[in-house]
Order: sequence, then structure tokens, then C-alpha cells
Amino acid sequence: MKHGKWMLLLALVPVAAACGDDSGGSDVTADDTGADDGAGADADADADADVEPEVEAEAEEEADAETTTDESADDGTTEAAEDAGDEVADDGGPPPPDWSCLGSVVWGTPIEASLDMTGTALDYVTDAPIEGATVKVCARADAACATPLDEGTTDAAGQVTLTVPLGTTGFDGYFEVSATGYVTVLRYTVEPITEMPGADARVVSMVDTTTFAMLAAAAGVTPDPTRGHLVVNALDCNPTLAAGVSLDVDTADVSSTAVYMVGGLPSTSATETDSSGAAGFINLPAGAATISTTLVSTGEAIASTDITIRAGAAALFPLPPTP
Repeated sequence: MKHGKWMLLLALVPVAAACGDDSGGSDVTADDTGADDGAGADADADADADVEPEVEAEAEEEADAETTTDESADDGTTEAAEDAGDEVADDGGPPPPDWSCLGSVVWGTPIEASLDMTGTALDYVTDAPIEGATVKVCARADAACATPLDEGTTDAAGQVTLTVPLGTTGFDGYFEVSATGYVTVLRYTVEPITEMPGADARVVSMVDTTTFAMLAAAAGVTPDPTRGHLVVNALDCNPTLAAGVSLDVDTADVSSTAVYMVGGLPSTSATETDSSGAAGFINLPAGAATISTTLVSTGEAIASTDITIRAGAAALFPLPPTP
């Protein structure tokens, strides 16, 4: 699961390739059907005549068996079969989100003073590595990342290794990733980093400015260069992507547009996440903002975090339940 992926960009729905016959058998052609001669056809007719009485006898036995089954339908067998069918249907979709941790979330503490982390920058559309991207480790209070804690440039594989300070409570800041022709990404760490994240969490997929403008236009929005944007993936307690979550930004105004993923496409009319957990805002005012999520079915608060919306950039991060 790539939490670093900009899930709203699933509007770029891939077209599946047409599938051929997967039966594994050989195709039968008109020439093949004509291979049998008249003698073979006569032999088949004789064989059919010999087995016809046996087939009729078997049919009578099957009819008797069906009658017996119908008469015993009241013994609970049918009900059990229906219950089994219900269980199969229930297992067909994703399990419901787990919210058992709400109100009791506790985050870990680091056992090291710092981590040397290798991250990767990829083009969202092509998954190609982005060489020459500038990556900075930034304190949360440093809104412009004017004094990065570490800084580097990605190599031909799109990778860079940086030292991330953990302190006594973990790294609670963000990573700034910028590259020519791409929308700058501010990858916030809502849950402080206390140990090495998984490989997927260290991948940032970047969107080129042309694609971003096209996707915003598809949602009926024109990006304002004086404003910033937000994309989050709502997570439950597991943590897995969660449906039924609403996203709020305290600084959103009439020029800001909320966008939710619904069935793989961006929607400006939806009010909660689907199973992708993806939601965001386009054209938020630049400056400090509080981002929060709510469980729609109960009204319970799930998460809250303070970030800085930067003009022309996209704040991007997974949003798990917070203490």
C-alpha cells in the first residue's frame, strides 16, 4: 500500500488489456470438425443407440433424487446453505475499518538519536525515477524550510539518503521534495518517525505541473498559484485505508474546493471517503492550517494535525488516528 502516492490522481484510470481465452485448450477450427469421415459418424450413431436406454435409466434415478431432496428441504439444509452464501458475500469486500483505538492512541518513542533514511522520488504517471530532485528534511516550525536539517539531491535511480534527527519523541516535521517541472511536495509526518519506515512510506510520487492542471480542470477547478493544495489518505487503527471519513481544514474558504475519491474518480460533491481513503483540497489559503478528520457515522474525531499550506505546493501525507 503506497501511502505516499497521490491517490486523487487515480483519475488516470488505466485501460485494461483485452484478455484472450484462458481455458488452456486448443482452438477448434472448421478444418478440424471436418476430419471425421462417414464411417466414424456411423460408428458414433451406433454407440449412441446402445447407450440410450442407460441414459434414460440414469435420468429417472436423478429425478427421484431431486424429489427426495425437495421433500427434505424443511430439515434446515436449505437455511444452512443460504447462511453459507451470505458469508461468502460478506467476505467479498474489504473488512470494515477498525476504530477501536480512538481516544486511546499512544505513539512510540525512538531508541536511536537519528536515522539514515533512503527515499525515492518517482514520476506518478510513469513511475520513472526523478533524477535531480532536491529533498530537504524540515522542522515543522520552519514553514519555508529555510534552515533544513539535512538536504540532498536524488541520483539516477531517484534516490537520496538523508539523516533524520529523532530526538526523544521522534521526528515530527516534513520532507520537502522539489524538481523542475513538478509540483513541490511537502510530505508531513503526522505520527512522529521513531524507527525506519517501510519502503513504501519512503517513496514520494510527484505530479508534473501540466498533469496537475489537467486533473484539476477535470474536477472543474483552476489551480491558483498563490494558494496551496492538500492530499491525505485517511487511515484507521490498523492502519489501513478507511472509508466513511470526512476531511476538514479550518482555513478553507469559498475559493477552496474539497475533493474526494469515489470509485477511482475525483468528486467535488462527495462528503466522505470511499475505501481508497483519499481526500483533499485544492486552492487553500497559504499559511498555518489545522487538518482534521471525523468518522461520519458517529461524529467522532479521528485525527488532527497542524501544518503549513504553501503557495504552489501540495501537502501530502497519510493521516492515522491521533492522540
